[in-house]
Amino acid sequence: MARQIVWTSKMVEEAAEKINNGFLLSRAENPFHEGTIGLRKNKVTFKMTPQELQEYIKCKTDVHYFAENYCWIKGEKGEPVKLVLRDYQKDILDKFYNHRFNILMASRQIGKCIEYNSSLLIYDKKLEVYKKVKIFNLLYMINENKTIIDHTKYLIYSLIDILNN
Repeated sequence: MARQIVWTSKMVEEAAEKINNGFLLSRAENPFHEGTIGLRKNKVTFKMTPQELQEYIKCKTDVHYFAENYCWIKGEKGEPVKLVLRDYQKDILDKFYNHRFNILMASRQIGKCIEYNSSLLIYDKKLEVYKKVKIFNLLYMINENKTIIDHTKYLIYSLIDILNN
């Protein structure tokens, strides 16, 4: 029976360094999924140090701490920046963290919906090609006084019209 390795942070760092230096590690010597450094393999046994365990407990018990210390978003220039939660985001996280059943009804402007330049890729059976349709152009033309069913019909008819042209 094969002996299972119990990994530590130091051992993981050493394995990553070896891979970065061009060494090929055997399956047993490699803690990473498909060799991707930072992505741990399934069923890897890991022993945490007391400091790592305390950090894990902090993250587990405080969702705000976890989000602000371990979540990254794209900055204005596309660079990764640490997430800084706003008050309403903290409220939303609290509701999702403390309650099992939630429905979030929020405006598009809070950054949970379609980007300005999002597109749909639609397959045209007649021409046997894909067509790219900008969603924003369709959504921009929707009248605010209509119901969600009217909006959906308008979106679908617009897409059919685009495909037929």
